[in-house]
Parts: sequence; structure tokens; C-alpha cells
Amino acid sequence: MAYANKSEGRPIVPRTCELLSPICKGLSKIAAPLHKLTRKNQKWEWDVMHQKSFDELKARFTKQPILMMVDTTKELRIKSDASDFATGAVLSMKCDDDKWHPCAYLSKGLNDVK
Repeated sequence: MAYANKSEGRPIVPRTCELLSPICKGLSKIAAPLHKLTRKNQKWEWDVMHQKSFDELKARFTKQPILMMVDTTKELRIKSDASDFATGAVLSMKCDDDKWHPCAYLSKGLNDVK
């Protein structure tokens, strides 16, 4: 899947990768080529390295950890982060295995006005 331009490609590199790093190790490193591709003044060239990064992220997001249904009787927490170009958050729930599992993700790219 090749993207024609940065506008199409930007959503595939959510800041959420960094928030999920404690759950899925190495996501920031895997997403690095995609982050670089979406930098200001970066020429848009989708190549094998970018496709490999995208495919690996897609595989990791569709395997464990799977989103849990929220149980409001259990302990919940929100981890959030922001940068000059994006915000992101993960809602997690403490499960019976005494580990935190994700229930929802949110990421939003920012423009100059925001």
C-alpha cells in the first residue's frame, strides 16, 4: 500500500505508538521511518523501508494486546502525551492478571493553528 502524499500517510504514524511502547516493545523504533517521512520539508517518497514499517505496525496492532471491553468496576487509567505536532492517549484497565490492558486509543495530529 503506497500513499500518494503526506496527508494520506500522516494518520498511519500516530503518537499512540509511543504511548503503547510499554505494552508492545519497540514500536517507536519500528515507526521511525514513517515519522521521518512526515516531517516538514521532507520529500515524500514511499519505498520498501516505509512499507515494511507500516506492515509491522499493522501486524502488531492487530495482534496482542487486543482492546479490552471497559469494566467500570475495575481500576482505569489514562496515559496521555503531546508534542508540537500531535496528541495521544490510551485508556487502560487493570485486569484480573494484575496487568494494565488497553481499552481505547486516541491520537490527533495538530496543525499550526491548534
